[in-house]
Amino acid sequence: MALIETETVPGAFPRCEISLLPYAFPNAEVGARVYGQLLEKYCFDTELKDVKVLITPTMAGFNYNGNKELHKLEDFKGLKLATAGKVSVWTIEALGGTPLELSTADWYGAFERGLAHGCFLPASGVFAFGLQQVTKYRTNCELFIRSWVIAMNPETWESLPEDVKKVFNENSGPDVSAYYSGHHQEVGAGATQGLNGYDKKVGNPGMYTLSADEKARWGDAVKPVWDQWVEEREADGIPASEMLDDALKLIQEASN
Repeated sequence: MALIETETVPGAFPRCEISLLPYAFPNAEVGARVYGQLLEKYCFDTELKDVKVLITPTMAGFNYNGNKELHKLEDFKGLKLATAGKVSVWTIEALGGTPLELSTADWYGAFERGLAHGCFLPASGVFAFGLQQVTKYRTNCELFIRSWVIAMNPETWESLPEDVKKVFNENSGPDVSAYYSGHHQEVGAGATQGLNGYDKKVGNPGMYTLSADEKARWGDAVKPVWDQWVEEREADGIPASEMLDDALKLIQEASN
């Protein structure tokens, strides 16, 4: 099995990039279900035709972590933000920040040396890379909710006995992905509590939560990123506008 992370292989899975759009999904559970449905319709017979897709795990809550406060849109000015991938770069630029394309393995050193001011990650990711040690300010904004693809080599799939295939099929697909991602969202909430506890222990200010009005301002600011992605993908002959329309309809259905 393999993890397909579209942001680390830009251009290889252009249709799959729809999950990278800022504020695309309202939460991990809805994101996983909708992303799986979109892949079935637009990717299974195109860029994912050479793999057996199993699930689309989705992480929630990519929040700001950094060494400068970020409470309003204007605070992005002069803010150097570590990131990876084209869509993330567009997003930071749209918000008024300065993107620094770095491998996540290099983020710790960038913060430690003051080369970068912040990044967007879920709390679990902050702990995974030890970034709680080199950042002090946090803003709950959920700018990104990311989906990945867990897939299997088709030759390996075909070599499996039918009873084993049945087990995989019963534990794959959009519904299973949504169930898994909903639980991951709960785990993420626990990681956020842990991060809050760490900040309290070391004297950091703790998590700041955007007001609804301010979050709406950020949402308006990044809408051109959606347009840019659609325009670029349409130029490649991909029905990106149709995909986005379907995504919005499916999100509404899944959220009811």
